[in-house]
Amino acid sequence: MVNAGDRLHQLRTQILGNGEEAIDVLLMGKFDAILMDIDMPVMDGMSATRHIREGQGGEHNTRIPIVATTAFASTSDQGKFLEAGMDYFLSKPLSAEMLRQTLLTIAKKTSSPSPP
Repeated sequence: MVNAGDRLHQLRTQILGNGEEAIDVLLMGKFDAILMDIDMPVMDGMSATRHIREGQGGEHNTRIPIVATTAFASTSDQGKFLEAGMDYFLSKPLSAEMLRQTLLTIAKKTSSPSPP
């Protein structure tokens, strides 16, 4: 059994340039979470999230935890991100502690046994 804190030490990352690349990469591999920038070229984070939720990143990824990362920090902006299907929100500049706490929350939720 691995606890959530231990899982943080096992993280691997893949950095991509836009939302379209994120969708393509999701089709080829398994990931536990996505840090999704809102403002990207080609396809922005909100559009990419909608496509992922619709299954374009693979049916197995429709509920993958998505963390919005952006400099837009207003409450109305946060609501738009959640409406697009994002699960969490982190304002830039990212704090290492806030990122750690968010990833711990995700790790705890994804390592919990699913109800029957």
